[in-house]
Amino acid sequence: MKNLKEITQTIGSLCDLPSFIVTDGQMEVVRSGFLTGIYSLENIYSFLFRNSFRYTGKVNDLKKPRLVRSVNYVDLSFLAAVVNTEPLTSICFGPFFLEKHKEADIIKHLCSIESTPFNRETATEFIDSIPAKDSAFLQSMGKVIFNMLGFEYPPFIKISNHYEDRTYRKEIHTIADNRINEEEINSHYEFEHRIKALVRQGNSEKLHSLLIPKDKSKLSEIKRNSILQHKAGGFRSIRAEKNLILTMNTLFRQAVDDAGLPPVFIHSISEEITADIEKADSSEELMNVVDKMIDSYCNSINNAALQNHSRAIVRVQRYVLTHVDTEIKLDDLVKMTGLDKSYLCRLFKKECGMTINEYITNQRINEAKWILESTDKSITEISNLLGYSSQSYFCSVFKKTTGVSPAHYRMNRGGFYRNE
Repeated sequence: MKNLKEITQTIGSLCDLPSFIVTDGQMEVVRSGFLTGIYSLENIYSFLFRNSFRYTGKVNDLKKPRLVRSVNYVDLSFLAAVVNTEPLTSICFGPFFLEKHKEADIIKHLCSIESTPFNRETATEFIDSIPAKDSAFLQSMGKVIFNMLGFEYPPFIKISNHYEDRTYRKEIHTIADNRINEEEINSHYEFEHRIKALVRQGNSEKLHSLLIPKDKSKLSEIKRNSILQHKAGGFRSIRAEKNLILTMNTLFRQAVDDAGLPPVFIHSISEEITADIEKADSSEELMNVVDKMIDSYCNSINNAALQNHSRAIVRVQRYVLTHVDTEIKLDDLVKMTGLDKSYLCRLFKKECGMTINEYITNQRINEAKWILESTDKSITEISNLLGYSSQSYFCSVFKKTTGVSPAHYRMNRGGFYRNE
């Protein structure tokens, strides 16, 4: 195994998070990240680590890293990988927010701790500096950790959750609050889904119009969308805005990974965009970074597609990606490409290694996987959404393609937030 400290430093830089090595409960800071100055680890150690991270599961016969998301008593998350048992050694990255949280409660609690040098203003600034991540980020991080440590990883990385007991009182949500939250979650999913689909297609024109409109009056409307909107109700600092665009960079990176772009290209683009985000000093500069992000990722998709496939096949693939939820007829593809039907089918099989129908089915099942992992939509809703004639037919196709039923897939791969 490579030098563990070097690996931890590299992974921490990739995800732009503080990183640590924990050996038998003793923590070594490898990368401090934003935990500097007034936020230094010494000043807020008790706030972040009331209990030092400890893995309580079975560690005998450890053949690959075990991933644990440790959530402290104020909903701050850390991703840890148990890599050795003798001595018990973990690499740890964080903090970040993954779940919904009440910032007002956390800020109030932070100000009440005598051992920390915070007032309301500095506590608010500190909470804004902590990035918000999503489940796709956890999966990507898991793959990076497995890869850096030299282990093969499955398509889905299993991450167990460990929660500390909450010691401060949190506001109880009403039924109305929960209804609003459900609407926000659905809105967030739909917008995220649309963004990822456009990135996979390399459609920079639509992404620009969606994220950076020429009409400045529409910019405030876009910023209200959940992907660009701070969870506490609006941008309160340049740091908060940077964190949200870092999250968008993760979303773009996940999209091009889904599209099959080689990791070396993804890493190069992601690192450059991350550096540009951190160098930006204003909202205007950050919007320029978003503009560059769109062009960089979309150009990489388009260039890769043109290198590997003829223009006709690229057009077919993009059409399928955009119409995955509708009936796709071979005659429409023939008309679009201007090729003979039998020649188009042979060419597609030659360049893609599968028939057009198989490609359509794979894309629909990939879409179904994403919906199963990311939402609580019912199997019937997903079946209807993807244009299947019946739920039973959808389930049959899904099981034939993946080897498991949609319900079984969701139970094992969806719901990253469940306790284990």
